[in-house]
Amino acid sequence: MQLCVQDEQPPLSAVEFHACSTLDPVLMEKRFSTAILDCGGWVLEQSATPDGYVRFLVEFGCERSMDVYSALVGLGIELSRHAHLSLTRLWQCARHGHCLRRMPVARMRITILSVAVAESELAETAPQGG
Repeated sequence: MQLCVQDEQPPLSAVEFHACSTLDPVLMEKRFSTAILDCGGWVLEQSATPDGYVRFLVEFGCERSMDVYSALVGLGIELSRHAHLSLTRLWQCARHGHCLRRMPVARMRITILSVAVAESELAETAPQGG
């Protein structure tokens, strides 16, 4: 049984998804970057937008995928079902040594919406009682 078939889908080591967090974007950038570095990964790109989105492109050793998954959850990042399944698939594949030979490094692109920014924008546009 081979778990890392790559003909029909993008490589299992490439994970891309959206998430949300209640943290301020500036604080999210700092904490997320620190968490990835603590897991032995690299932050390749990092950017924030005025509308509350923080985007990251990171790489990490596939054998550390469970550490990265745990770090995201530990930061309070709300992952979608797709994100959970993608990270779980990566972790399951990394558990098997033959997969690590074929893809020792995983790449993850994540876009995180700061719910705090979105909520403050809604409050500013809400009609005022009078």
